[in-house]
Amino acid sequence: MKLHMVFVLGMHLQLGLSLSSNDPNVCSYWESFTTAMKESYAHPYTQTSKESCDGTWSFFKTCDQPKIIYKTAYRQGVKVDYRRRYHCCQGY
Repeated sequence: MKLHMVFVLGMHLQLGLSLSSNDPNVCSYWESFTTAMKESYAHPYTQTSKESCDGTWSFFKTCDQPKIIYKTAYRQGVKVDYRRRYHCCQGY
């Protein structure tokens, strides 16, 4: 049974490889597929720094001032793309 399935699968693969887009009995369609890719993005994080406080009487006083900084980080993304596939038209 396994040998039979391998033979049938092999015939379908060979048939798909031998189709010509110029043949009038060959039809085509667009197939979508996804691929994994690495993409970059701006990753925010908070950094505190010592700065002088606002106000007239706080010249010698320092306060923690939060500052948002962005760094480039990477993550796994998914890209959708399309390819043309060929098959025998109905009835051929």
